[in-house]
Amino acid sequence: MDFTAQYCPTRKDLEERSWGLVSRLASLSGQLLKLTGAGHQEFMAVKFQCVEVRGEISKAKGQLLDHRSAHGC
Repeated sequence: MDFTAQYCPTRKDLEERSWGLVSRLASLSGQLLKLTGAGHQEFMAVKFQCVEVRGEISKAKGQLLDHRSAHGC
């Protein structure tokens, strides 16, 4: 890998976005565990957020793979 690809700002942005999404999912999962048995409405709302974030993680992963494939980094 050459120097330009090694320090690719686009790849870095995509990786940081993925990291942020995974961190968000971890936080939501913790909330979900606390809500178990507490309130169905709140539980379902957080569960829906988890599903949305998982979708965003999948999309971000695809963007990163596409970028790496096209850019070689």
